[in-house]
Order: sequence, then structure tokens, then C-alpha cells
Amino acid sequence: MRTPRRLSLFFFVVFSLSLAACDGCEDGCAAKGEEGASTPKERSALSEAEDFAAEIDATVSDDVEALTQADIDRFRTELENMLKLLAEATQAGIDAERGDSHCERALTGMRALVDHVAEKRGEPARPIDGPAFIQTCEGFDVEIQRCIVLSYSQAHQDECSAVIDAAPPGTVERIQALLGSN
Repeated sequence: MRTPRRLSLFFFVVFSLSLAACDGCEDGCAAKGEEGASTPKERSALSEAEDFAAEIDATVSDDVEALTQADIDRFRTELENMLKLLAEATQAGIDAERGDSHCERALTGMRALVDHVAEKRGEPARPIDGPAFIQTCEGFDVEIQRCIVLSYSQAHQDECSAVIDAAPPGTVERIQALLGSN
């Protein structure tokens, strides 16, 4: 079975943005990098993610055989914890989906996902600009609108992966910017 790479990447970015507790990022935190991070928490979250990714890259690219069982166990535990939080947050988002349109359901689901992560991390929730989210979402084709609804994308992973892969350039970035904005 084909791994829905871009869809997985999309949800990883959503999850990462929700971890950043971003304040004042109007163009999307992930695109700015640490230099563009506006708060210490945001810089810390970005730095933590970059350090973890660099550590994995360095360890794996230097010598896979040099990995100790402790390294493997630590990476596995960190990954399992991150995936567990993502699964819980996604389910919270699905449970909270409300609205008459795909965009309204996507907004309520994403808000609940972000709120869940913030609550579990003991951080303040970062608001998502509802009117901007709805306006941008309504500009997408209906296929994309459906695929940013958490419950739909989870139930139709292969379809949504193809939709995201075929999306016009800049679509994923526009969604990321919405989720990183206040």
C-alpha cells in the first residue's frame, strides 16, 4: 500500500504548528524558521524540533550500526509519544467537528486539535483566525475542502493524498499559513 506522503507531511506540519504555540505569526511559523519566530516558546519549539531532526539525521547518516539500543529506545519512545499525542489530538478534532460546510467542520476540528495539544503540553491555546480560515478554505476546490476535514481525510487517506499531491502550487502553504496565524 502506498504511503500518503504529502498528506502525512501536511498533518505533521499541522501538528508541528500546534506545538509551536505561535504568537503573531501572520505568514506561518514553519516558513519563517527560528529567526522569524516571534516568541521564546515558538523559538524553543522550532529549535527543539530542528535539534531532534538534526540528531536523527546525524545519527542515521553517520553510521546506522553505531546506534545503541538506548538511542533506538529513546527515538522510539519520543516518536511513540508524539504519535500518541497526534492521534489523541486528531480524535479530539474529529469529535469537535461542527458546521454546515466542509470549511466550518475543518475549522472546528483544527481548533480542537490545536487546543488539545496545547492543553496536553500545559501551554496556552493559539487561536486560529476563523473568518480568514473560512474565506481561504472556501476558495479551494471542494475536493480540497473535504480533505482538510479531519474525519474525512482520516477515512479517505489515499484519495486525500492524491488530492493534496494534485493541488495547485501554494495550496498546502496557504493552509499552513492559516493554521499559523492569529
